[in-house]
Amino acid sequence: MNSQDSGNRVSDIVFINQNSGYLMIDLINSFVEAGYSCILIAGRIIERGNPLDPSVKVVKIIKYNRSSVFKRLFTWIVATLQICLLVKVKYRRERLFIVSNPPFAALIPLVVRNRYSILIFDVFPDALVDSELFSENSMLVKWWKKANSKVYGAADRLFTISGSMKRVLQNYTGSKDVELIPIWADSKFLKRIKPSDNTFIEKYNLQGKFVVLYSGNIGLSSQIEALVDIASLSARENIVFIFIGDGAKLKWLEQRASETSHKNIMILPWQPAKELSYSLSTANLAVVGIDKKASRLAMPSKLLSYLSVGAPILCLANEDTELAKFVTEHDVGKVFDASQSMQISRYIEWLMDNPRECERLSNKSLFASMQFNSLNAKKFL
Repeated sequence: MNSQDSGNRVSDIVFINQNSGYLMIDLINSFVEAGYSCILIAGRIIERGNPLDPSVKVVKIIKYNRSSVFKRLFTWIVATLQICLLVKVKYRRERLFIVSNPPFAALIPLVVRNRYSILIFDVFPDALVDSELFSENSMLVKWWKKANSKVYGAADRLFTISGSMKRVLQNYTGSKDVELIPIWADSKFLKRIKPSDNTFIEKYNLQGKFVVLYSGNIGLSSQIEALVDIASLSARENIVFIFIGDGAKLKWLEQRASETSHKNIMILPWQPAKELSYSLSTANLAVVGIDKKASRLAMPSKLLSYLSVGAPILCLANEDTELAKFVTEHDVGKVFDASQSMQISRYIEWLMDNPRECERLSNKSLFASMQFNSLNAKKFL
């Protein structure tokens, strides 16, 4: 949003993001520093090292619940209805900055008259078609695409976070500019911790272990099944697979781990924010993946968290995904199809036997994280 509007200063902006983390906090704080009065409509605010400016008025809505498909959809729908009501009743005159979280939020301009800008993290309904949940020819998809053309075309500014998403959005916008602003690493908060100083390693007796780490949402597209299969192929006692988080596949993971005789799998709950640098720095190899039914456009935010602590990346995704292209372009790890269990197992063992390559990839990760810093937040002004 431009700081000047027809010669007058814009005083109030309502930011809409159901699940607001460090990216949203950095973005809103940049607007506060520029002199704006800001309101945030959110279900949850996740603060790390950089808190939300105290001048920001926070209006709470239902929290996003990703524990099942039903709860995810339910909390998306309720949040959208709450946002619509708030805007129509309390914020009819304010400018809106809408984030596609919940996905239906991007359609709110259809029922309100506010001026608005939109930040697209996930392109819907394209992601639903990619995931084979809906056909390209379904009535819902056709209607949604027409609605997108109308909403995106009337936006003051339209932002997205990757080149592939920008290309898809341009199918809706015609000649209207789509501004590409990459997301950034939380490098002020997340730091690489040396093994000798890492209390997480000491707490879980990981000294001398080669740690393959998955940390984040254990969801439907997380490639957890592939990781368990890979763990079962490992014959070396000093390789350990650690899963940290929660989600729709957690119970399956716990059951599968208990059914096997492999002692190289460790499952832990979400770690406190203050421990995140320690848990992530444990990774000799950090896993990020998207299954074949997930959108080719998705860019998991956990990737940048891994990069911030200098973790080499094991990417389980098709080569044509934005995620795989990022890993290859920045040379921060290696990309495999999730079905290549034996090749992945051999790669893990090879990497363990080649510490110089681990260090090279670690330095590449740190370098990549520095290229994606919080100065990007100011590009939204």
